Amino acid sequence: MLRSLFDGRNFMIGNKLIINSLLLAALLLVSNTALAELKIDGRLDDPDWAEAQVFSDFIVIEPLTFNTPRLQTKALLLSTPEGLAVVFICEQPEETRTRTITQRDPQQFDADSVSLMIDFDGTGEIAHEFGVSITGSYRDGTITNENSFSRDWDSVWQRAVNEEPESWTVEILLPWSIVAMREGADETRQIAVFCQREVHDSGEKFAFPATSSGLTRFVSDFARIEVQRYSAQEFNVWPYVTVLSDIVNDSITGKGGLDLFWKPSGRFQVVATFNPDFGQVESDDLVIDFSAIETRFSDKHPFFTENQGIFGDTLPVGDHIFYTRRIGGPRDDNGGASDIDGALKVIGSAGSLNYGIFAAHEADAVGRSFYAGRVTFPGDNWSVGAISTYVERPFLDRTALVNMIDYDVKPGDSWRWYGEFISGKVDSNTGSSDGLGAFNVIEYTPNDRWTYDASLLQYTDSLDITDMGYSRRNNIEELHVGVEYRHTDFPEN
Repeated sequence: MLRSLFDGRNFMIGNKLIINSLLLAALLLVSNTALAELKIDGRLDDPDWAEAQVFSDFIVIEPLTFNTPRLQTKALLLSTPEGLAVVFICEQPEETRTRTITQRDPQQFDADSVSLMIDFDGTGEIAHEFGVSITGSYRDGTITNENSFSRDWDSVWQRAVNEEPESWTVEILLPWSIVAMREGADETRQIAVFCQREVHDSGEKFAFPATSSGLTRFVSDFARIEVQRYSAQEFNVWPYVTVLSDIVNDSITGKGGLDLFWKPSGRFQVVATFNPDFGQVESDDLVIDFSAIETRFSDKHPFFTENQGIFGDTLPVGDHIFYTRRIGGPRDDNGGASDIDGALKVIGSAGSLNYGIFAAHEADAVGRSFYAGRVTFPGDNWSVGAISTYVERPFLDRTALVNMIDYDVKPGDSWRWYGEFISGKVDSNTGSSDGLGAFNVIEYTPNDRWTYDASLLQYTDSLDITDMGYSRRNNIEELHVGVEYRHTDFPEN
């Protein structure tokens, strides 16, 4: 039977039948995919946008008048199986638009632009920003501690810009796999959003809802909305091989490794790297500093910036319990930069509890081992959390353990009280030391014009968090009291 099928004419008939069946299946698959996916081109010709939520109550936040803008702005938001889709429709005469191309992740676009900021869990802890200019330049980053922005985080998302004579449009699609998020209840999930538009030639900013990143409370004042709940599953492996031929020494060396990303559900993900290659990472800026304080650099390695917000803290002036530049940094034997054997990061949530686990090990006998664990428990107007880090440094015969408990309480629209308590213990061949630290802040904002704050920072002289963290110095007591006034009563011109 099989032989007759593949003999002569029967072979041709059987072959055509198989090919036609495969073509038909492929055509059906492509057609279904095309119908299901939203085309991101900035033109709004997809009928699915008729079902989107519309936000048009933009107000002026720069200057901070909360007046009605002179130019109309609309934001459309739609939950799709592929991701969260958002469109900005910006009314603006063509001759007044500013079109300057900028590099990725600028602090400010030198052009007309829009920004979407989303708290995917709706808890006010961590938000993500996605900005696009009229020229297609873009940036992304994270927002922690209400209004602390970081551009270290980079992700993959779609965007498109389309210009018309009287308006221009930005269309954005954020895949559900972009961050770890809670599953939500029933068929919906609650998120919090903030939409902002900047008119470059006048310096004006329009936003929805009525809040600003210049205020002490920002992320917790995002507009809370419900969207259709979808969940994404993803599994990716990226292997690499590099070969270096040294003609002078007549030698060939090779290196290989892989990165792994696994997200079985919306609220759990695992990221791992083995013998990573960071050759594609841009170099640090040249900094000349003759002070006694260590220069702090932001991290540009994708593994250490991906969904790193769970490990954030609110210590003052750039201090951090978890400073990823320690990993793969200078060797303890002064032998240059360390190589990383492997690293693992697990991020997820269970009920109201968010957690993160991190581990990394450097190569060779002098290689260090780094471990970190973080949990947060957010409530309606409060949150508590804890983080622990542990470092083993065999060459120095040294171990370091740091624990921190943090809290953030917002008893009303005007008050906020937050801070941390730290303990550190170092054991080495020269002895042991224990240190303590605390940082507490009280803020009072009775209205949009006045803000009062008081903070107290205390580090004992034996506190050392620098094995895995960053600190300007220890042995410090600092009291700060501040009053801020914002002028909002501007004339019409």
